[in-house]
Amino acid sequence: MKLSIKKPDHQFYIFVAGIILFGIIAVFGWIKLQYGFPFTDEGYHMVEGWRLSAGDHFIHDTPTRAIANYRLFTQLIFNVCPDITLLEFRKLQFTLTLISLFIFGTALYRYDKQYWYLPFIFSIFAFTGLDPLGATSNLSYYTYPHLFIVLHIACLLLGIRVRNSIIKSILYLFSGLCILGISLNLLHQSPVIAGPIGLYILAFFFNFKQVEFQLKDLALVLAPFFLFWFFFLMTYNTDYIHAILISLNRIRDFSEFSYDYFNKITVLLYVAIMFAFACAFFWVLKTFKHYKVIYLISLSALSYLIIDTSMFGIIDPYWKGWYSRPMWFGGLLISFHLFFWIYVFKKLFILKQEVKPHDELTILLMLPATLFFIFAATLSGFGAILILHCAIPTVTAITIVIINLEQIRRRSNAFRLLILAFAFTPFYFTTACSDWNFTYCDVKPRHANAEITVGFLKGIRTNSEYKQINDWIRKNTTTYSSDDDFIISYILSPMVYMIAKRRPAIEESFLGPPEKWGIKYYPLLVEHMKASNRLPALAFVFDNSPALNTINEKSKTRFNQKGDKYIFFWFLVSFFKIDRPHS
Repeated sequence: MKLSIKKPDHQFYIFVAGIILFGIIAVFGWIKLQYGFPFTDEGYHMVEGWRLSAGDHFIHDTPTRAIANYRLFTQLIFNVCPDITLLEFRKLQFTLTLISLFIFGTALYRYDKQYWYLPFIFSIFAFTGLDPLGATSNLSYYTYPHLFIVLHIACLLLGIRVRNSIIKSILYLFSGLCILGISLNLLHQSPVIAGPIGLYILAFFFNFKQVEFQLKDLALVLAPFFLFWFFFLMTYNTDYIHAILISLNRIRDFSEFSYDYFNKITVLLYVAIMFAFACAFFWVLKTFKHYKVIYLISLSALSYLIIDTSMFGIIDPYWKGWYSRPMWFGGLLISFHLFFWIYVFKKLFILKQEVKPHDELTILLMLPATLFFIFAATLSGFGAILILHCAIPTVTAITIVIINLEQIRRRSNAFRLLILAFAFTPFYFTTACSDWNFTYCDVKPRHANAEITVGFLKGIRTNSEYKQINDWIRKNTTTYSSDDDFIISYILSPMVYMIAKRRPAIEESFLGPPEKWGIKYYPLLVEHMKASNRLPALAFVFDNSPALNTINEKSKTRFNQKGDKYIFFWFLVSFFKIDRPHS
């Protein structure tokens, strides 16, 4: 009788090598957090939570934000740490990224005992954190759902594998709380609750073997969502519903004046090209027995050239040219969503084949990710690129599909890792480079020649002009107002409120030009301000948003430009000390 000797897979050694790589990348990701800040979006994300911790009511004082309750999470952080800085907020986001990846990786290991690939596929997030888009490295309504969707899936997987009924119930309840977190983040992301329902239906009708998800398990996952919203609406009832209607009217009015920041045809081109790339990649893996690696190297090199040159200058860079490289990564993820669900539909409903364990796992990963993406991208100005805010489960699903292909499933882990490197390296490298060089209306890291040493922006490295503005705002705020006073910052400059540590006098902290941002809406803001007795002590007025933009990024119209140049958008006008009438 012959004894079969199992060939060593070197899983542990590959994993250790991956951990070293992951650690090195994480160090650079941590360093990146200190560079640059915008006066616009990141300030808005911060002030909407801070103002609640400073005394504003989340409904009565900000009724136009009723569908955006991510502010409540940020408020809790400010309540616990009132003096937290922007840099510390970013570090918190980065720390939560690493914790979520550890929990998620543990859950994946518990499912199939495979762990060698995890640090490699997670490496991009050790640099970008929860925001592969590269816009802001902070906790916001973009990054909160990425955190929650990862923890939701992880707890679901752990609950499926654990045997202790009490621990299983706790894990399912926490998984449901994470879905509630996505719903609270932005109300229109609530349909992600259909994910566990879809999983239960598929597991029941197609007799899943590894994913045992029963009706009582589903009830535990759904319970936090429905119980919270029931008691929440019972508590705030008509006030909250009225605020939602105000929010919807505001969105409708705003849409008349907003710009179309993304071209739908351009998005289709990104996705179509990446879909063709994905099909070619899988075709090579399934078809070629010899010289497979050579063909894959060629595909990988071609994909890098396409990303680096925006398809050789043929396709317009995405969203003002700021997010061209991340959009190619997004195009890959979107194309996989299409590819995967076509595959699942064909397998389950047409061929009626048996569902394999890795298929069950990928369905569990992809259901919430797809639901989140559809509603997030449809109702956001960023559009399709928001697929990157469910990138962690999507990248994991792609990996699981690749390493379980029949043609390479029995090959060594080192060979399968090589295949993954060919697939992801062009997208990871270009996305990381984009994130490092783009600091959202500030200079690139190598040009940051000043460091802010006090206040909310303490520890941030920026340009000397921004530092002067920060110091100027702090000086005049301290001189001409007290802690309990209200101020107004205009135009497109919500970070001013955080620098000044003064609440907005009006409910809208992100004020834009009236002719483009709602000329019918501004008188209503002023009336609400007067009725609430929130008259401002100071008004900071800018001719335009304090911002600068690099103009040397590659695009089809600027390939030959060299050097680093910046256009300054802003012209500082003045601030006004307002003498308020005594009542």
